[in-house]
Amino acid sequence: MAILKSNGNDEVPEDPDAPRQITYPAVIFSADTSGLTAPKLVQANWLPVSSIDSMHPTVESIPVAIVQEQFNPGQPIEFGAMGKHHITDEDVAGAPPAESFYLPEGTKFMISHNVDADWQVIGMPNVKRIDTLAIAEKLWPELDSHRLSALTYYLHKETARKFGKNPAHSQVELSSCWYLFSRIVDELRDRGALSDGLGETASNFEDVWNISETARSSYRLTFGKLETTPIHEVPPDYKNWLLAKPDLSLALRKDLVRGYGEEWPWPPKASQPEQRSHSVARRQPEVVTESLPTTESKNKESSAVTPGAAPKTGAGDWSNAKPVSRNATPALTSAPKQPAGINDIPARPKTGNEVKQPETIKVAEKAPRLSLSEKLALRAKPNQGTGSSQNSVQRPRG
Repeated sequence: MAILKSNGNDEVPEDPDAPRQITYPAVIFSADTSGLTAPKLVQANWLPVSSIDSMHPTVESIPVAIVQEQFNPGQPIEFGAMGKHHITDEDVAGAPPAESFYLPEGTKFMISHNVDADWQVIGMPNVKRIDTLAIAEKLWPELDSHRLSALTYYLHKETARKFGKNPAHSQVELSSCWYLFSRIVDELRDRGALSDGLGETASNFEDVWNISETARSSYRLTFGKLETTPIHEVPPDYKNWLLAKPDLSLALRKDLVRGYGEEWPWPPKASQPEQRSHSVARRQPEVVTESLPTTESKNKESSAVTPGAAPKTGAGDWSNAKPVSRNATPALTSAPKQPAGINDIPARPKTGNEVKQPETIKVAEKAPRLSLSEKLALRAKPNQGTGSSQNSVQRPRG
């Protein structure tokens, strides 16, 4: 049973199948499932869209035509899924089976965040898929998260807070995707990927779908032992091994089958209006490339000073010094700025308040080490001339 949600500004049709009676070229879609294990459709949520210019969201505007249908998945709903969409087994006990869902007639484009997951849950209908997640990752690769809520906060905090006050998870997710898609269109036009003309030159869903296919494409592998290898350079045996993996993404499988990937051709603008920058500009020192003066030039400058005149700059004064690069030396065109030698510094005049320095204590130098014969000779010297014959050194007789 289809239920048309409204914010009170528009009347809700009495016929529950009225939303399916109007043909729209595209729908913004979100699926609530039974869980992670063999997911089945529990509730389908979609918003019909007539053109890429039919939405002009503002802070106060929210979608007014969200369609919701509940289905019986035919298996128990996992508690993790219940905690997300708050739909229990009792709520869908009398609902039609999940396999009976179909998109409105005439739908050619399906817009979703991670569109392949929703597309597989509803039976992989024959529509062209536009993935807002893949486009957002290429437009704003510097963000730390590309979840719907994070992207909405990045684009406009007030809108994210307004959507967040809605207790229904499915409506918040669909509203955020609706807002994100409209901002993606604006960003693509700013970068020249979409035209803003009228009539036949105006961009349409087909143009956005082509951009989405480029964003979903992988020019290089992003995992495995051949990470960063271009798709067209992947060896055949490794390519066949990847294609045999059941959890391989549909976009990468398509690139491997056709043998090449596409690069993103629309780089970011020079200055993002709402992008934060944490870089701090550091002041670079001025580089001086002149050389030091020679000894003769120093003598000439010192002789040119008037005798008895006080110098303009005292010794050790670096107030006017300029920073110098590691490979350069500063030029001294006037008085030298380097501090004078320790012997050239004049003595400070005494004021009477100086602290008396302690006297220097001279320490005797350490005597050199003597040999054994020298030590014996020194021991015998004090006894010489005392008349003692016991400790005197016996001289050999001639």
